[in-house]
Order: sequence, then C-alpha cells, then structure tokens
Amino acid sequence: MAVLAAQQDADSRQTLVSAEQVLDRIIWSGKQRVTDAQRVLEIASLFEWLGMQGRVESQAGFLAAELAHVPAPLFVEHLLSFKPRGIISQRGDFVQVGPTPLAARLGLARLSVMTAEQLLRFFKTAPSELQSSLLKRIKWMDMSPTAVAFADRLLQPEMFGNFAALNTEFGSKALDRLVHVAPDLVSTTIDRVFGHLSIEELKAAHDGRRHLVWALEKLVFRKQTFERSAHLLMKLAAAENENCGNNASGIFKQLYQLYLSGTEADPTARLLVLDDGLASQSEFERRVCVDALGHMLSNGHYSRSGGAEQIGSAEAIEDWRPRTYGEIHDFFRAAVSRLTKIAVSDDVCAKVAQTHLASHIRGLLRDLPSAEVKAMIDEVIRVRGFWPEALMSISDWLYFDREKGTPAEISREVRSMYDALLPTDPVELAILYTQGWQVDLHDPDATYDRGSDAKHDFDYAARQATSTARLIATDNQLTERSVERIACGDGHGTFVFARELMKQVTDPNELMQIAIAVAERSETSSNRGFFGGLITGADDRDSDLAKRLIRLALQSPKLKNEAIALIGSGRLQSDDIQLVISLLASADIHPWQCRNLGLARLDASSLVPLLEELERHGNEGLWTILDIVGMYLYDGKNAVTKELVALIKRVLVTPILMDAVSNNMDGYHMEQMVERLVRFSAISEPYAKKLSKQVMRICRQGTDRVFYDLDAPVRKILESLMALYPATVWTEIAKKLTSKSWYDRFYAEHLLQAQHLGGDDGDYLGRGLSFNVPSQIYMDWVREKQEARAATAVAWLPIAEKNDRGQLKWHTELEAFVAEFGSQPDVLAAISSRLLPTSYWGGLERYLEPLIPLVQSWSSHPNANIRRWVTEQLDRLHKVIAEERKRSEEDVVRYG
Repeated sequence: MAVLAAQQDADSRQTLVSAEQVLDRIIWSGKQRVTDAQRVLEIASLFEWLGMQGRVESQAGFLAAELAHVPAPLFVEHLLSFKPRGIISQRGDFVQVGPTPLAARLGLARLSVMTAEQLLRFFKTAPSELQSSLLKRIKWMDMSPTAVAFADRLLQPEMFGNFAALNTEFGSKALDRLVHVAPDLVSTTIDRVFGHLSIEELKAAHDGRRHLVWALEKLVFRKQTFERSAHLLMKLAAAENENCGNNASGIFKQLYQLYLSGTEADPTARLLVLDDGLASQSEFERRVCVDALGHMLSNGHYSRSGGAEQIGSAEAIEDWRPRTYGEIHDFFRAAVSRLTKIAVSDDVCAKVAQTHLASHIRGLLRDLPSAEVKAMIDEVIRVRGFWPEALMSISDWLYFDREKGTPAEISREVRSMYDALLPTDPVELAILYTQGWQVDLHDPDATYDRGSDAKHDFDYAARQATSTARLIATDNQLTERSVERIACGDGHGTFVFARELMKQVTDPNELMQIAIAVAERSETSSNRGFFGGLITGADDRDSDLAKRLIRLALQSPKLKNEAIALIGSGRLQSDDIQLVISLLASADIHPWQCRNLGLARLDASSLVPLLEELERHGNEGLWTILDIVGMYLYDGKNAVTKELVALIKRVLVTPILMDAVSNNMDGYHMEQMVERLVRFSAISEPYAKKLSKQVMRICRQGTDRVFYDLDAPVRKILESLMALYPATVWTEIAKKLTSKSWYDRFYAEHLLQAQHLGGDDGDYLGRGLSFNVPSQIYMDWVREKQEARAATAVAWLPIAEKNDRGQLKWHTELEAFVAEFGSQPDVLAAISSRLLPTSYWGGLERYLEPLIPLVQSWSSHPNANIRRWVTEQLDRLHKVIAEERKRSEEDVVRYG
C-alpha cells in the first residue's frame, strides 16, 4: 500500500505532501471521494468489531441512525464498498476496519469533528456490545482531545467513577480500557474510589477486581502513576480474594524483583512504597511487604506476563533494569537490611522475615560479599539464637555452587563461615541434624557430582544425628534438653536420632516418661517420627520393652491419635494385633488408621482376626480391609489361605460397601481384589451373579459421588466377570437398564457407554461399549422387546470406520442392525445423536464435513424411512456446518 501510494508512473517523483494524501490514495485509489462513504468508514473505525448482518445487524442500523445519519442499507453498502480494497475484514456477521494504524487515523479524523458530549450521548444509549467495542478500539486514539475528554466524562461519579459501578465486570472492564486513553485520570479515579477503603471493604470488591487489578498493573508501569497505584495494589494484596498467579499479591511482589519487574520506576521509588507498608498498623499490609522483600532476594528465572507495558498508541514502556553491578548489589542489600531489622524485632512478621533470609542465603553468597552475609546471620543469631536453616542454606552453597568457578578464597571463606556457625552445644547439633529432610544438609566437604554414575551421599545428616544421639545419651541433662526441643514440632529427621537415643540411654522407661510429659504440656503437635523412633529403638533392645512403652504412651491423651504409628514402629506380633483390635472396639482409633500398620510381616492367621474386627466397623472398615489385603498380597510372598479368600469374597458383596467411598484409591483396591479372585479361580457362577448385582448398586438415586468414583473400576470388574459368565452378568446389568427408576437407567447407560466418544480422528464413531460384551448377548436382549430396546442399543454399536483412503464408511455391524431394526422407534434418531461428538476441540465443522459422503451413501437404501432420514440429516448437517464455520470465524470477535 505504501509503495503504491508513494510512487507515480515508476519514475520516483515525489507525489505525496501529507499523511492525509497517503490515506486518500489507500482508501480511494485516485477515485472521487464520496463524502457519505468516508463518514461511514470513519465511524466504523471507532469500533473494534461491528455487527453488520444476521443476528447483529441492529448494530449497523444503530450507527447509521445515531452517528452517520443515513439509512441502514446505505450504511452497509458504503462499508462493503471498501472490502475489495482490503480495508474491511469480515468475520461471520461482523466487520472491522483495518489495519489498525489506518483505522486509528480514520477514527481520529472522526473524533476531530465530534465533541465529548456527542460521544457520551451516543455511548449512553448504545447497546452494551457497541459500548465495549468502542472502548476496546479507542485505545489507539489516545492522542485525540475528544477521546480524553470522553474518558473524563465516563470517569465522573455519576457514570463509572463510583464503587458500585467499578465493582461490576462491565464497569471495571471500562476502567481498564480507559487506562490507554487517560491513564492519569484513571489513576485519580481509582484513588478517589478505592484509596480510602479499609481492608475489609476492599475484600468486598470482588466482581470488578480482576479488571481493576489489570488496570493497576498498567498504571504501575508508568513512573507518573506508580506510587499511587502501587499503594492500592499493596492494599488489595492485603485484602486478597483471588487465587490466580497474576492477582494483586502476585503483581505487587513482581514489582520487587530485579528484572522484569513490570515498572519503569527505579528501586528508590519502589522502596518508598514498601517502607510505607512496613510502617502500617495493618499486619496484613506488613506481611505483604515482607513477602515482597523476600521476592527481592530472588536471583534467577525472572518472568512476567506481557501486555501491561503497552499503554495506548505510545511506544511500549521498558522495565527498569540495573546498569552496573553496584546497582545489583544495592538492590539486594536494601532487601537484606530491611528483612534483618524485622527478623530481630518483635513484629509478628519476624519469623516470616527470618525464613525469607534463610531461604536466600545460598543466592546471597553468589551476589554479595560473604562477610556481609555472615554479618547478617550473626545479627539474627545474636537475637534469635541458633539458626539451623541458615547453616542448611550455606551447606547447599558448599555442595552445589562451590565448584562453579568460584575463587578459592571465597570458597575458603564460606567453608570457614560454616565452621564458625556450627554450634558446640550437642542439643543444638541434634536440632540441626534432625530439623530438615534427609537431603537438606550435606557434608560440608563434599561437592555435587553431575555425572550419570555419581554416588550421592544422602545419609550425612542421619549419620551425624546418630553419633550426636550417642553423645547426648551419656548425659541425663543433655538427654532431657534434647527431648524438650525435639519431641514436638515439625522436625523431619527425628526418627534416627530418637531410635539411637533410646538404644543408648540407661533408663528407657524414664526417657519415654520425659517425652510423654513434654508432649502433654506442649502447645504444638507431638513429632510422630520422634516417638516412632523411640519405640523402634526400644524394640531393638527388647520387644517386650517396646510393648510396655507403647502402652505407657497410649495412656496419654495427647498421644492416642498416634497409636497406630507407635504400634507399627515395633515388630508386630499377635498380641500387638490384639491391642489394635481392642483400640478399634473402644473407638480409640479409626479403621482407616490401620492401613499404615505394616501388616505384610504377619501370617494370615494373625491378620484375619483384625480383618474380622474391621468388618464390624461399617463402610470404612470394609474399604480398609480391601486396602490392607491388597498390600498384604502385593508381592506374592504371603500365602493365600481359604479363610482369607472367604473373607475377601464376603466383604466384596456386603451391601454397605457401595454406600460410600473413603478415598480415591478404594475403587482400585476393589478392582485389584476381584482380579486376584479371578486368578485364584475363586469366582463361581452364583458368586459372579452376587458380585455383578453388588457393583451395579452404584446405579441408583443418591449415589452421584459413589458412581463417579467407582465407575471406571466397576467397568473393569464387569469385563472380568463377563469373560467368565457373560449371560449371568448381563442379566444383572439388564435389570438396571430396564428399571422403573430413571436414575437406575441413566447411570447404567452411562456405565456401558464408551469413554472415547469425544475423541479425535473419528474415535467417537467407534464401538460405544465401555467394556467387552459379546454382541450376541445384547442383541438377543434387544430382540426380546425390539420396540423398547432397539434405540438403546445404538449407543453400544460401532457407527463407522475408515477405508483404505481414510474416508468414512458405515460399519458392517451397524448396517446389519439397521437392516433388522431400522424401522423401530427412535433408532434413526439415536444414530443421528451418535454422529455428533459429545466433546471436541477446535471447530465442530471439521468433524461434520466427513459425515456428508457417509450419510449420502444411504441415499438409495431400500428402506424408505432411511432415505427420508438421509435427506433430513444432510439438510441438518449442511445447516450446522454453515453455522459452525461462521462461529469459528467470529471467535476473533468474541475472544480477540
């Protein structure tokens, strides 16, 4: 377009003297300008998309009457006259003026001869679709005084500039779009409406929050509107009521990352806002700011969403970024100094600040001098005492980063720092070695080997915990102090320490009594690993000792909930099982707790009494039995006794089993148990009948949760039983299919229906059964009552398959079915339903177009009813395809 507009007769003579002349050549191509047509084009340029025909033709009619002052048919005629020039794009019933720079110039020309009052009057009476379309396109016309004045009018309190309007999706979306036209006015409006609200009042701003946050995301990008917008983002984060990644909390924290922060404001300006928040009386605001400071310490993998940097027609704004290493260091120092001050204070956020510092020490050792990091750690330790998380972070640096081109001097400094911070108190050492997970602490002299055949030492902390326990066990005072510090809380590596401690102390009974006393007076939960370690250590010494200590622990109300963990920590014997049975009988433990006992070590004769007790504990007890037996038989090492098989069979057909499920693994355990019975040849025909009837109980009213949790395993169970006794199993399925209850029939039909009916590549036209049923079985069933059952069976048949050329053809099984039952009620209607996928991606038309020749192949069918059906289906398919093509074309209008 530019070349054609700029040259004449290919002799490179200057022929253009203004931008208007370029536009005139592009639009009119040297023809006489038609004033009415030019006006219509300019008006259409004010809108992102404009409805022109069909269900949205009223949009063009409204513009014709209100702005163009011409008849609607003439308005449309003028618009379409520009289509050959490529200025008008059409998508379904909608048109758009483009490309965008041309439309923006034309829109500016129209706005230059309009007043803001004219535009406002039009906006007030326009349909909401046109209002949205205008606000979306006007972003490119932000240089127009009329557009800015129009935005000002819209932002007045009597229009959108009030809480009620901005707390709606439409009002907040309008606000977000007006950012492009008048960012300063929008910033002022947001501050006026929301700036004075409390945290609780901001939580009530729910319906309009998403677009309000997006508006603020753009405004904080600009220096001019950063401070006011960042303050409100901080308050919205404190009143967070969204859980998406780019909510107010996420965007506010993003402002405080080193790169891709989403603002051109420098760190000094950003820290002013943060310091205001840290001085707030609101704990919620302070916590948001502390988290932002923690985010400042992130030193890799920066990212943000794109789009907020583009405001109006101006050039995209660039994120602030450091220009020197000094700026990088100062950025991290600003965060460290503030977090350290909070960590040593009595603020409720002190622990959070300390956690942020600890989790970033490894990164800080790469970005700041080690002496500065050590000074920060020393200051926190001086106030807070021993800090195991800091040592773990240093350990990570020594293990993973020491060999990454680090100067030897710095490696020595960090290694010396580790030694200097390592406590000399054995109890604090025990805390260090038990606080984290197995891989959270590394040998300070080891380095990570990236080789595929590398041997990693993951037992360092466990070895150190064991040796420290031996040392502590020699001193009663140290022993009592260590139990006081470790017996409760969330330490992850406590088991090995407690086990060794119990093995080494001179009085194991006293050790357990001390631990129980600590648990009873502690406000935090007892540490399961610690008490399990004590019992295991006692069991290493003497099994009878372990049993006595278990009974001693279970006398404590605080430890009763840990009964199973304690019992399972020792070597289970028959009297242990009797203890579990008594606890079940007295309701001191729940059936589900027995799942984790480690019962695979028992023989069946010891296990069965527990299973029989669980049978008496309702639905939860029955599912627990299936779980326990599944683990017991998992590796095939345990013998399967007749008594155990009989119990399994009894449980599987107990009616209350199907009343509820305990967890999402229950169905799998049931399915696996049936498979084992099949392998054991333990299913007779009478039992198959009972079991089929049992699993079909999920098809009844009030069992939604049960049905959708168990439908997949029930299908597999029925398929296994069908392979043994097809007629017997089908009889039970058929009872549900012909039930008087709508719920029974609905669920049974859904159970039989294949789950691939929404698949691609014609899968939905394949066999409709979810598991294998011999066709002769269900065809005989259909023949018994053809009129009532033939249509139902269509859902199970294969409809079509592809030939060698990839074209669809009717499946021979369907053709035989139609030949026999095609005249029965609703059969052809059922086939029509099968031709459409139940779910799909992309446009529906791509699934429907291959059906045209398939349906046409029955045009000469000997059955007149089928020939009529073909005509109806072709009309229907052509109509739906045309509608879907239009819908696909208009996707850009709906979602663009």
